[in-house]
Amino acid sequence: MSRTQSTHTGPPAHSSWSLFEIISNVWLRHHQWLVPLVGSIEFGLLSVYLGQDINWDLRNYHYYNPYAFLHGRWGIDHIPAMTMTFFNPLADLPFYFLVSTLSPPWVGFWMGAIHGLNFGLIYWIALLLFSKESAPMQMLLALLTANCAMTGAVGISELGTTFNDNFVSLPVLAALWLLVRSLHRFGDVSKRVWFGCAGLLGFGAGLKATTLIFAIGFLAAMVCVRRSPKTWLSGFALWMAGILAGASISYGFWGYRLWRDYGNPVFPLMNAVFKSPFFIHENISYVIYHPQNALQTWLFPFYFSVRQHLVSELFFRDARLASVYVLLLVWTVTSFIKLRWGNKRPGGPLDLSSGEISMKLFGFLVVFYVTSYGIWQRFYTTYRFAVVLEMTSVILIAAFLHQIIRWRNLRNALFAVLVLFLMGWTQPMDWGRLPWGRSFFGSEVPALPDPDHTLILLAPPRAQPPMCLHDPGLSARRPVHSVGSHVP
Repeated sequence: MSRTQSTHTGPPAHSSWSLFEIISNVWLRHHQWLVPLVGSIEFGLLSVYLGQDINWDLRNYHYYNPYAFLHGRWGIDHIPAMTMTFFNPLADLPFYFLVSTLSPPWVGFWMGAIHGLNFGLIYWIALLLFSKESAPMQMLLALLTANCAMTGAVGISELGTTFNDNFVSLPVLAALWLLVRSLHRFGDVSKRVWFGCAGLLGFGAGLKATTLIFAIGFLAAMVCVRRSPKTWLSGFALWMAGILAGASISYGFWGYRLWRDYGNPVFPLMNAVFKSPFFIHENISYVIYHPQNALQTWLFPFYFSVRQHLVSELFFRDARLASVYVLLLVWTVTSFIKLRWGNKRPGGPLDLSSGEISMKLFGFLVVFYVTSYGIWQRFYTTYRFAVVLEMTSVILIAAFLHQIIRWRNLRNALFAVLVLFLMGWTQPMDWGRLPWGRSFFGSEVPALPDPDHTLILLAPPRAQPPMCLHDPGLSARRPVHSVGSHVP
């Protein structure tokens, strides 16, 4: 054999990839879709691990309302779920169909997987914020962001439950992702994107009114993407059209029914305005938590950082909002110093051309977050209604660090340490869970001597859980009346 003749008969070295290399290559190429998919499955499995949801609201109306809507109980039963009987059942229909068709563990999995879609939306937003990093570092930081966003006191405690706070967060985060992507790619927001964001938020508000917090936050932040008063007016008109279009899809059918039967499209809310004869002419509110003094008013997020129940029925601990508060103060002080002495920004000139966060995007995120928080603290001060603030806190932390710290390695290391601390420090609420059984509710229908001529009264003691979840098993042919319904 000659010296120049090759003795190698196998495939070229560069073509003999290992299974690990193939998986890694596929993952890096398609992680934008694979990570959200895996994340959704991950949180579905975590939901199963945590156990079956038995929260108070589920036992009151989250199962009964869709049952009553689909089985024509309107006008037969008399307000068995108290004033919550009149809440829009649309958001609870997925849960009802899952319970009606699947075994309890599978119900928990799919509910958790639906809530896990928030993970993918946060991941996509984070990819845009860390777009200047290398691909592996960008993915790692985005994964840290998404995991921290999902494991807050509300996010983890409501995983797989029926509260719907981390269900209506999906259209809010989807709108935020659309807007961030538009600003990142084009430096502006088109009319089509602006209308789409408004439509998503309107749809979420129709499912649950607390979404209005973030719809107003988006509107206030419009000044950062539409600089002139002329574009403000056109943006506001387009925004209102989108909000109304989205809300009409998710709430129009229900508002019409309430208006037709009770003379109030949001019955029994705002009855001082609509004056339905079926309820007292007052504007009732479900908000029972407020800052107790001036110190709490100004430093409210810091109180959440220690174990307390100032804004929740149950004890919890979460420092995400307080971290944003601290970084906002630091950024304000450093920006003032730089303006005062004419220094450059610590993060350098961050604009889209350099791949970093533009000041337009940064301003939008800050105004959206601060405005939404202010509305929440003033009007909706129940912590679980702030789940979007809890999730987007990590986005704001990343944005502030980009503006404050120039050195990328230090910035990324500090971000990772802070995120890991927040996840370790969090103590979620405990709304109540049970081991999985064969039946989701396990209720047994008692034998009645004359079922066709029986009126069922629900009058549980005040300290006991509500009984409304048992109604579908009891009331197939019998009217149900709640004695303590708060409605005449």
